[in-house]
Parts: sequence; structure tokens; C-alpha cells
Amino acid sequence: MLRTCTRRAPRMGYLGHSARQLHTTPNPLRSSRLALGLGASAAGLGVAGMTIYADSNTAPPGATTLSSLARSYLVYSLCSVPPLVNNSPSILKTCSNIPGLRELSEAVVRRTFFAQFVGGDSLPDTLPLITSLRQQNMGTLLVYSVEADGDVKGAQWEKNVQEILSSVNFAGDFDDTQSGGRKTWVAVKLTALLPSPDSLKRLSTFLLASRPKSNVPYPGTPDVTDVAFFSKGQGSLPVKGLSSEDITALHELYQSLRQICAQAKKRGVRITVDAEHSWYQPGIDAFVTALSREFNQPNAGSESKIQNGQPVVYGTYQAYLRRTPLHLSRAMEDAKRHGYSLGVKLVRGAYHGQEIAYHERRMAESKSDINVEPYPAVWLRKEETDRCFDEAAELLIRHTASSLDPRRPQQPKLGMLFGTHNKQSCQKVLDCMVSSGLAHKNEEGLAEVKTGVEDMVCFGQLYGMRDELTNWIASVFKSESPMAFKYLPYGALAEVMPYLSRRAIENQSVLSGEGGAAEERRRAGDLIQALRRESSREGLDIRVTIPTTRSSDLRGLYKGATCMYGAGRLLRHERCQLAPQRLKHTTRGSHTSRNSQWRAGTLRIGLGTCALSLSAIATIYADTETEPVTSLGELLRGYFVYSICSVPTLVNWSPTILETCASVPGVRELSQAVVRRTFFAQFVGGDTCEDTLPLITSLREQNKGTLLAYSVEVDENQGGRADQWKRNVEEMIASVEFAGNFEDTRKGSRKTWVAIKLSALVPSADSLKRMSKFLLKSRPADDVPFPGTPGSFDMVVFRGVKEPLIKAGLTEEDIESLRVLYEDLRTVCNRAKERGVRLIFDAEHTWYQPGIDAFVLALSREFNKPSSSGRFNEQPLVYATYQAYLKRTPLHLARSIEDAQAFGYTLGVKLVRGAYYDKETAEYPESQSPNCPVWAEKSQTDALSGSQNTIPTGAGWLGKPTRTSSPQTDIGILFGTHNALSCTYILENLVDAGLAHRSGDKEVVIADGVEERLCFGQLYGMRDDLTDWMVHTVKANSPMVLKYVPYGALADASDAVLG
Repeated sequence: MLRTCTRRAPRMGYLGHSARQLHTTPNPLRSSRLALGLGASAAGLGVAGMTIYADSNTAPPGATTLSSLARSYLVYSLCSVPPLVNNSPSILKTCSNIPGLRELSEAVVRRTFFAQFVGGDSLPDTLPLITSLRQQNMGTLLVYSVEADGDVKGAQWEKNVQEILSSVNFAGDFDDTQSGGRKTWVAVKLTALLPSPDSLKRLSTFLLASRPKSNVPYPGTPDVTDVAFFSKGQGSLPVKGLSSEDITALHELYQSLRQICAQAKKRGVRITVDAEHSWYQPGIDAFVTALSREFNQPNAGSESKIQNGQPVVYGTYQAYLRRTPLHLSRAMEDAKRHGYSLGVKLVRGAYHGQEIAYHERRMAESKSDINVEPYPAVWLRKEETDRCFDEAAELLIRHTASSLDPRRPQQPKLGMLFGTHNKQSCQKVLDCMVSSGLAHKNEEGLAEVKTGVEDMVCFGQLYGMRDELTNWIASVFKSESPMAFKYLPYGALAEVMPYLSRRAIENQSVLSGEGGAAEERRRAGDLIQALRRESSREGLDIRVTIPTTRSSDLRGLYKGATCMYGAGRLLRHERCQLAPQRLKHTTRGSHTSRNSQWRAGTLRIGLGTCALSLSAIATIYADTETEPVTSLGELLRGYFVYSICSVPTLVNWSPTILETCASVPGVRELSQAVVRRTFFAQFVGGDTCEDTLPLITSLREQNKGTLLAYSVEVDENQGGRADQWKRNVEEMIASVEFAGNFEDTRKGSRKTWVAIKLSALVPSADSLKRMSKFLLKSRPADDVPFPGTPGSFDMVVFRGVKEPLIKAGLTEEDIESLRVLYEDLRTVCNRAKERGVRLIFDAEHTWYQPGIDAFVLALSREFNKPSSSGRFNEQPLVYATYQAYLKRTPLHLARSIEDAQAFGYTLGVKLVRGAYYDKETAEYPESQSPNCPVWAEKSQTDALSGSQNTIPTGAGWLGKPTRTSSPQTDIGILFGTHNALSCTYILENLVDAGLAHRSGDKEVVIADGVEERLCFGQLYGMRDDLTDWMVHTVKANSPMVLKYVPYGALADASDAVLG
């Protein structure tokens, strides 16, 4: 997960404590914040019930967490992509129909879009949030966001009515526990309370036809005939255009609304009725007018908890409608005539595009005898909407001020909720309140509200949007109760998502306009950057603490975690046996593992779940010209990628998901495009060597080297890829040339190396496996645990003797492919020596390892010998990988040192923990089996470290002259570790060995020449915090830290880098 760690970088003097700080285990409740593009269908959450048409500039930010900001950045990146919004319903439907994908997609959407915009699955689930909001001086407008679907059988609408009644009681119960105003309200959407929304549409058509002619633009304003409809019983004469089912449903809705409003008035809960499309609006207006006349009457003598004669029912007035000025004026006249308080929720509007299209369709379909307005119902220009909103707001504020004048109180009384995300509009309302006497500026510069006004005027923004504006409103007013509201949807995920995906399409003007999704994304980015800068000024580090494992079982690396320390003892004392040692290593909360199965799942995960598919597309649509070029995108990408990787279910399902996506037309290309922008960008340097140039150049400018790895992997299930291996060999040579060319342009040591994986360089990996079996059977007996250690006998494979190999089960094809491989590797090594590029031979599964050891031994004896040719002199060219989780490692390393001394070459050692624990133990069900190659218990690994805790940094081993006359071989070491404890421990021992010294409390200065023989490595896209700390802590003449950078075409790398 993404966490804000305000811990200082580890100090040498506080080794254990510092390392534990770097490896704090993430809180599981927070670390599961996932990102899934599929949730783009949830984009509507951000605009559910939204009736806001514009936005404004950034206001002062409020306090928030880094993880919530990262989630906001991701969510609004997706919402800013029109194709995702337009296709969200179909995407959601497709995923819900794929077995297994339904559960996965819902789990991910819940942690992203649902968490961003929805308060919970049920009313009780919202309680912590509305409590928190109230503590921040904010009220809540609850809305049950489940939509009635006419295509689905059942009575969802009836359940919706009951849920709204429950909302009223819940809000009343909550406000009973609070002091200072009743500021938990309930929103109602009428189309969700009918068996079919078409009934409301037909009612609107009837009302428009029945009204007297008026100068109020479409969709008009309520008339006396509108309210008369509700006075008629269900058995009255048929109404033109309405079926008996329509009439029954509408009258039942009216009675349900009366029940809701009566309970709301009793409990002191106000009801806001949402505006909808203009073709529903006449019917909605009629309901609101009838309910207002009944329930907004002064409450003298009633049981209502609503004070000061304030309204219970609030109608919604949309400023983008041309009718609004006259419509609002007529509503105020009706309230005055019938003696009730008028409830006004003033918004801009949310359906601008749909309204334009609807008018064009009406014009095209109109007949000569039907009069259609020449202009659409909405203003065509945003400036007209803004002006309409501001003028209506000023009218309402000044009328309210007049209504409070004891000399000539005007009627009616008003209650106002300004629903806007526009900072300028809020500022204008505030200024108008001050100028009209509803508030005054106090000595602190706050707008101190006149007593009672806080019950009449308030502001609202959607939950998950414009939090900085809500915070500003909550802080700029001084009042007895909250002046700011959050519009808070809730409902079960499966029920809410269809409604919200439809709302996303309806509200595209909000998502794409000023202050929409793109603006929200930029705001989140700015806040993250500000948070990082603030912490930086305080001398603190903000790090991404995320699961950096690539193993399906972390135990493999943890059990081998400190074997590397114990094995290092042999590098200082080549002939002594390793004494029992103990070193407490990191817990299972550390992030150190790297299993290929996990790595495959890491990338494939996103592929399948359309999740990924949709998620990274936001970067395709990102406004790169307006957004600053910073590391923010990388930070958030890492958060997203590792959020996905931290879900075992997704990892386990990843192969199936990948296959499913690849089989769906269109999804294949989309998923590949998205994976390229997320997992590929996180872990892979590019499609080709040349593509990695900007990255490795940037790394070198940061004082980091590079270990290039062409990541095209052998398919074990098919025994290899006969058509690929030769191209892989050619790519190895190209990598060497590229690395050499790059280093020719740099000063100092040559720190661009190349990694080689042997199983990818043969037509069939089984040849390497059969070679390993032959060597294990044919070697002289010794005491090195499986898979043993190489020696001179192994060289028989390279001498052209076929008979013993064939008898051992190798085929003619095996022998030929191994011979070709050996010659190819010699070609690569020769070229690498000429170009000054070191070669790292990766370790693999134990069933390949004896063969790999034999190749590396033969190459080391030939190419690691000191010579005047090439660019290495006494430095090793070939590095073998030693896996600390193998039982054989102490003796294997000791024998390697002996062989290097006996044959006079420099030993290259890459020391790692190991990556295949699961597969190794799967071969041996009994964990205590003596044949199991990896350590079964942590205590057995601990025993290798001993009390001296020495590492391979002795002066003699690294080439520094010593007072002892005993001959020692030179060694080059690459410590491949993501463990901060390992790194700090090694640095301490370098100082103790005289190979480095401290400069102040923080820096460790490496002695000249040592940087050529010793360095550290971490994977690209992982543990960047540790890499950066090493760069800033260790001072040397050349980079001491290398990043392992895979590269390769996406189609190939998805199996290799991910696998």
C-alpha cells in the first residue's frame, strides 16, 4: 500500500531499529486500496445525483491522507477518459457475466471508486463517516443510490421507498445525539421510486398539455391544475396519455412521499427532491409543490423538530434552464400565497448534453400542428448559466435578509442549499450575506453568521469531490451549526453500480468540464506534491511502503534472509568452516521475495480484469502539456500496481484472467495498451535496448548504475521455444554492445552490466535439465547439499566427449544445443570483455542449477583471469549468482573461492536470497526432508549468521593490500537485496574492515577502488526508497547501486518479466 512514512533514513549507529522502520508492515485494512479500471463504470459515483454544471479554481486544501489522495488521483484519471465513461455500462455488464471476473472486479471497484464516492453499503456503514464529517463541522445529505430498472422484474422501487424511510429515521437518530442544528438531511430521486420512470414522463406530458399558456420557457412552472391531479382518487376518470397503471403508480408514489415527509417533519430531517431531465421535470415540480404546500407550513403546535419555520421539502432549481428566473419567482409567489416556507436547492445542472440532444430530436420529429420551442431548455453558453446562478443566489439572499427585518418582514420564508463546486459562486454568496446583514466579518476575518441564519443558508458538494472547497466553507464561516454539506450516496455495491454507471454518462459535462475529473486529478497531484515538499522541508522522507514481493510465498526469501551474511564469512576466511551463527532477520512483514509465479501474476492480473484495462488509459488521455513533469505519476502508478499485487485472489487468478481477456475481441488490444502504461511501465525499461536509453541515462544522472536483462522467458510447459533462443543470443550481444556504447559516453567506472538467463538461450530448457541430472550422477561424491557444487569434472561437457553424456540420457540434440550454447556464451563474453561490460548469470530452479554452475565455472576460468587485454584487468567479467536460501550455499561459496584461487581467476559473486521457494518445496512435501534444497526453518537460516555477523568485505578479498601474507583471491560482489537491514549491516562492516569511513553521522565514504569490486542492486520499480537512501548515504567515485532493468516487447516480456 501507499503510506506516508515520516521516518528518517537509517543511521549506521542504529542498525536494527532503522531497518525495522524501513520494513514496517502495512496495515492490511489500508494496504488493500486497489485500483481497477473496470471501476470506470463507477465514474458516475462522482456525479451521482449531481446537478452542478461548472467549477472553479483551487481553494485552500484541507487535511487528508496520502493514500486517499493517491486513490483520488487514480479515480479521476479514469473519469477523465470519455471512452471509459461512455462504455462503462457495457464494460460492467461484460465483466459481471464472466465467471470469476465478477467477484474480482467488484472487489477492486469497492476499494477505488466505491471508496471514493460512496459512504457504505448500508446506513450503519455510513455512521463513522458522517460522524467524522460532523466533527469537521460538516453536515450530510444522505442519498440511497439504487435505481429502479424497468427491464428488471421485481419491486426494487418499493424497497427504495422503505430505504428512504429508514434514512429519515437514521438521520433523525444521529442528529438526536448531536448538538448545534439538525444537519443530516435526505435526498430523494423520484424516478427511482416508481415501477417505471415512463409513468413520470407521461405525467409531465399531460401536465404540459393541460396548463394554461405561459411565458415561462419549457418545461414551464407548476400551475393549479398540476396539484389538482393529486386530489383526484385512483378511481377517477381516465387521464389522457396515462394508463391506469400509471395513475395507480403515481398516486402510490404521492402517498409514499407524504409518509416520508410526515416522518421527516416529525424527526427534524429535511428532504431535498433531486432535479432530473426536463422531460420528467413538470411531474417532479407538481409533486414538490403539493408536498411543500402541505409540509412546509409553519410548525406551530406540531411535533416537528425543525425550528424557525424552516421548510421540510426542498425543490431543486437548475440554473442552466432558461426558465429558472421566472420559475423561481413563481415558486416564491406560490409560497407567499399559500403561506408556506419555500425550500430551494440551487444548482447549475447536470444534463446539458442530453438536453441539447433532446431538443434537436424534438425538432426533427415535430409535426406542423405541434409547437416546439425554437431554443433548447438550457442556456447554450456557460457564462449564461453562471450569471443565472449568481443572480438567483443574490435574489434569495436579499429576500432572506428582508424576511428577517422585524419592521417589514417579507414572505415567504426561505431555506437555501447552494449546491455548487464553484469557488467564485460560494465567495459571491458569502459577500452577499455580509453586505445584506446576514453575516459580518469578525476580528479573525471569519464570516460570523447571524443567529438563525445557519438554519436558512448552507452549501453542498459531492462526497469525494472538491473537498478543499468544502473545507474552506467549513472554516470560513463561524456559526452555531455546519454551513457545509457533503452529498453522500450509499447502497450495496452490486445495486449501486448500474445506477452510478448510467449517471456517469448523464453527467459527462461535469466530468469533462472545468473543475471536472481532470481538474480533480490535478488537484490530488498538487496536494501530494505539496505534502512531499512539506515533509522534505522538515528533513523527513516520504516513502512508498508497498509489497515488493514477487513470490507467492514469502517464506522462501525470509528463510534465506540472513544466509547471505553467514556465507559472507567464507569470503574472508576461505578455508575455515562456517561456525554456527545467529542473526535476527526481518519478519514476514518484510518485502523481499521475488518468485516468478508472483511476478507473472503481478502483470497478468491487471490484464485480465478490465480493471487494468481501464485504469492506465487515463495516462493516455492525460493532459501532458498542462501537468508538470514530475515523479508523481510514477509514485501513483506504483501505488496502483502494488495495490493490485497485494491481493492474493487476483494473483492466483491471473493466468485465467489473462487467457480470458486475450479471447475477448477488442479487450486484448485494450488490455495490452493499459498494461503497457501500468505494470510494463513500472517494471520494464522499454521494448528494446534503445528504448531504455532515457531511463538508464536518468539513472546515471541519479548516480545509479544499470543491470540490463532481456526478459524473454522459456516456456517450461512446452520445453522451451525453439524459434526464440537464437534471437535471444543475438539480443544478448546487442545488449553488450549497447551497454558498451553507453559507457563510452560516461566518465568513471563502467556500471552498465548485462544479465543472462541460460534457460532462455537453448532450444529446449530440458537439455539443461538433463545435463544437470548427468552432472549430479557423475560427480565425485562430496558433502555439498543438493544441487551440489561444480568442479573440474563438469568440464567434460565442453570437451566434445559424447559417449558418457548419451549414456546418461542426453540426446544428440541436447549435446549439440549445449555445445552451441557454450560457444555462443564465449562469443558474448569475448565481446563483453572488449567493451568493458560485466555479465551476471542468473540463478534458476535447482533442477537447472548444476548445468548453469558448470557453464559459469568454465567461463569464469577463461574470462575472469587477470590480463592486459580488455578493460577489466583484475576485475571479474563473469558473475555467478549464489542463492542464500539454498542449504548448499556456505560450502558452495567456499568451494568457488578455492577454485578461483587454484585456477588464478577473480571470482564474481552476485549474492541474493532466492526466488523459487514454493516450487522447490513442492518437490519435497515433507519440509524436513534431507533432500529438500532450501532451508525448512527460520532457525536453520539464523544459525548461518553466527555471533560475528561478518560479511564478504574483507580487505584482502576486495583487492586492498593487507598485512597478512596469506594468498587470497580477488572477489567482485553484487549484493542483490531489498532488505534495508542487509544494506546497513554491509556498510557497517565495510567501515570495520577499513574499506570505508564515516563522514559525519550519515555518510559512508567508500575507499578508492572498492567501488569497482562491490555494489548493491534492487529491481527497477521496487524499493526505490532503499535505492535512493543508498545513493545519498554512500559516497564513492562511481555508482554503488544498480537497478535491474528488464526490457523486451510487451508480448514477450509479459511472460518473462512477469513470469
